[in-house]
Amino acid sequence: MPKIFRHLPTLRSGHRTIQLPPEQAILVIFGITGDLAKRMLLPALYHLVKDGLLHEHTVIIGVSRHKQSVAELLSQVELCVLEADKTCDSSVLAEFHRRLQTLQLDPVQGADYSKLLEALNAIEAKHGMCMNRLYYLAIPPQVYEPVIEKLGEHGLNTGCPHNRGVSRLLVEKPFGYDLTSAKELVAHTAKYFAEDQVFRIDHYLAKEMAQNILTFRAENPLFTSAWDNHHVSQIELLFSEQIGVEGRAAFYDNVGALRDVVQNHLMQLLMLTTMELPASLQNEAAIHRAIRRAADT
Repeated sequence: MPKIFRHLPTLRSGHRTIQLPPEQAILVIFGITGDLAKRMLLPALYHLVKDGLLHEHTVIIGVSRHKQSVAELLSQVELCVLEADKTCDSSVLAEFHRRLQTLQLDPVQGADYSKLLEALNAIEAKHGMCMNRLYYLAIPPQVYEPVIEKLGEHGLNTGCPHNRGVSRLLVEKPFGYDLTSAKELVAHTAKYFAEDQVFRIDHYLAKEMAQNILTFRAENPLFTSAWDNHHVSQIELLFSEQIGVEGRAAFYDNVGALRDVVQNHLMQLLMLTTMELPASLQNEAAIHRAIRRAADT
């Protein structure tokens, strides 16, 4: 389970860490029947419900081209692979069912986005409150632009009707096919979403293994002083998975293994292993500066 999913947002005040309560939200996942959603997102969301890390009014909407019930969707997902016996808690599973909805939507049909907007407004009316809205694009990169465009054109980028909720866009890697197309995607997104509304992520960086490299380097006294070019003669990066392409053939035909794992996952591990450490792991700006320096070298 990625460590990022197990922590609430925090604020530091002097020497104290203040844990912020979760806010009510509607999470809209485009590509709910895809490999990423089935293997990672839905199990992660189940555990968020189990650990009480979602607001009591938070709702999850799975968007797909094909009509599918919640029961049909979850019958294809191993939600509880992280449990000792791989068995779900029946009460948590029932609560997860209650929060999860499915919606049939064609990503290139504008009328379907009007239907999505009506569904979001209806949920907020039912709960009697505005909610933050997060659109998670767990879809092939060639569909990003039309989906972002339709979201913007149909007012799905502005929050609830009373403007007290925040709309966000979350885009999974890969971002384009090369530098030119990545810049074009950024420019296209900027037409409909402000930069502070956009999250560009790679789920690999949320893995405990990846996150622990920095902590291991900075805080383990056995290795802190020895992790340098005078003591390390060679670095090997191994990408080993038990699964193959399986149902992702269409994705790999368009993206390929180089873009899928090498230029992001493996380069990220290399960067975390070799970058100059920031002065403090608590200082987000310092970490970003260190990452940018590593990426530039």
